[in-house]
Amino acid sequence: MSNPIAEQLRKVGEAIEGRRLSVADAMSLASEILREANDQGAFEGILKRIVGAEANIIAVAKWVDDEIHQKLERAYERGDQDDIEEVGQKAIVEGCAKVASLIGEAPSVEPETREEEVLQVLFGENAFDIRSKMTIQQITTQTAYKRTVNDYKNPVSKLVTTGLVKTKQGSKGGCWLTRKGKDEAQN
Repeated sequence: MSNPIAEQLRKVGEAIEGRRLSVADAMSLASEILREANDQGAFEGILKRIVGAEANIIAVAKWVDDEIHQKLERAYERGDQDDIEEVGQKAIVEGCAKVASLIGEAPSVEPETREEEVLQVLFGENAFDIRSKMTIQQITTQTAYKRTVNDYKNPVSKLVTTGLVKTKQGSKGGCWLTRKGKDEAQN
């Protein structure tokens, strides 16, 4: 089963390619899909930072594919409005396909346990030491599920007991993955 966000992006790409959507409508729709996907935690690493900074399909396409970036730069240098629109349309098509393939590689599956959710959030946020620690409140807001801080207190305690997570108590406290926890989160 493919990732539903990736499928939506592919459909936008197909619609603009088939001239069923205008460039402006396709850009708006694809950008909205990116914003929603980012809010749901669909992106990791550099792609998460790029989409978070600017959920614009053309801007994201430029970042993930150098060829798209170069084509757009050449079109803008020439200044021909028709050329800019044509290259922009291709950038949306290629950007939708590229981003869809990046997020489509991993199907959207809900973790089986809250412990797994915590591991995934800490790993996704690169919380690997005390300097990058996260509070349980931060973990709660990073999950795609409507839960409260209390829902994660016991899972974090279990992860500490098993040696997958370390914690620091107090107002400047938080938790982070141990090496063992990082290995577990990657699997």
